Amino acid sequence: MPGRSFSFAGVAGWGVSVRIINADCREAMAAMNACSVDAIVTDPPYGLRFMGKGWDHGVPGVEFWIEALRVAKPGAHLLAFGGTRTYHRLVCAIEDAGFEIRDQIGWAFGSGFPKSRNGAWGGHGAQTGLGADRHGT
Repeated sequence: MPGRSFSFAGVAGWGVSVRIINADCREAMAAMNACSVDAIVTDPPYGLRFMGKGWDHGVPGVEFWIEALRVAKPGAHLLAFGGTRTYHRLVCAIEDAGFEIRDQIGWAFGSGFPKSRNGAWGGHGAQTGLGADRHGT
């Protein structure tokens, strides 16, 4: 199998075996048997064109998730992280591949300077509701 793999036996005394594969998942999944994975945890490209990098041009398409479904055992869970602006594309591709979408977890956060022009920094929108007209008179 390409990449590195780490195996742990007897995690926390439960007597289970865990194997973590650190590789390009497209290559790793191609080398796996069908129905051989209990859970998939992945952080694929978000499709935000981060710093103009080619690897972040789009979210993985249906073909990628079909391969993930092939290696997943029946009843396996998939946890895929996605960008806040493109998660809908990710979820549609996962569902179109045949996975059942059961739950989603959103992480809402704010960062940076507000993009609105409402406020003391250059807009009058916030004042409109207070009786002022659009031109601040």
